[in-house]
Amino acid sequence: MDEETDPGLAAHSAEMLAWWTQENDAPMPQWCSPLLVSFGGELELLVPEHRERIVGLIPSLVGTNDDRDECRSLMALDWLVHEYTITWLDLAGLEIAANELRDLPRIDSRDTAASAMAAMKTVLGRSLTADQDAHRGGLPDDLRWAARDIAWDDRWEPAWDQAVYAPYATDWPVVPEIVRAAAGVAARNIVDRETGSRDVMTRELEAVAATLRESAIGLYEAMIAVTTHSEEKR
Repeated sequence: MDEETDPGLAAHSAEMLAWWTQENDAPMPQWCSPLLVSFGGELELLVPEHRERIVGLIPSLVGTNDDRDECRSLMALDWLVHEYTITWLDLAGLEIAANELRDLPRIDSRDTAASAMAAMKTVLGRSLTADQDAHRGGLPDDLRWAARDIAWDDRWEPAWDQAVYAPYATDWPVVPEIVRAAAGVAARNIVDRETGSRDVMTRELEAVAATLRESAIGLYEAMIAVTTHSEEKR
């Protein structure tokens, strides 16, 4: 059923969009997933270049106050591991660590989430060692910290706290630790190749970060699309 065949749905969609954009303290409409509303609100603030795309999704939140939020949370955790973290490990050339995560099954249950978090702790150790080696190898502190900030902005943490809320994923903050370490290694590789060019390093790392920000919007779209029927197909 869509808005053309259900006038009530059209009214709810319009009401949802009005609530989202009016920026007041009115209570959230009851037919929306609290997880999706909170995560979407954080994304809108953090990815302003995609605000129009995010706002365009808001009417789709109507009817998402169901029992699918655990599935959506697992999707977010899977993206953090298989998309975000692996991308930075690949950029750093940390092949063994990246392949350890690449070999993990999709995170779609509490058991696979627990296994992934255990693997992430192992990968964290490898990443921190590589980062320290890059630092000892002569990467200046200012470049190292600039790279780390590009890979993970602290302002992202409230968004992922909203999306990955479940007790089985309390260890998700290993993600920023890993990607920051990987970014330090990647920065050393770029600086070595470009004979110390901060501008080149910044451009290359920012390009990766921008691609991942756009991918996060794709994740949000997929989380909205989760329904009982779509889960039965998984």
